[in-house]
Amino acid sequence: MPLDCSRDRRGDLRHDVGDFLHRIHDLVERAARLVDQLAAFVDLGHAVLDQRLDFLRRRRGAAGEVAHLGGDHGEAAALLAGARGFHRGVQRQ
Repeated sequence: MPLDCSRDRRGDLRHDVGDFLHRIHDLVERAARLVDQLAAFVDLGHAVLDQRLDFLRRRRGAAGEVAHLGGDHGEAAALLAGARGFHRGVQRQ
């Protein structure tokens, strides 16, 4: 009888230690999932902010192109360009 009791106690101890380790493993997994979810939330916020900044940059760039194309850089408009219409300095080059 005393041997059976000690075997049962050892079995209970093994079971309790195994249960404790299983609970620790669950806590570690939950912490890892929480970190992953927080990282995904931060990535989402970063992606939204990045898209907004890209949109603003595109609008600014488009406005700059309109202003850039509106000017003539001090050159005359080439209405009927032909071989005779070139400047002699340009023809030599």
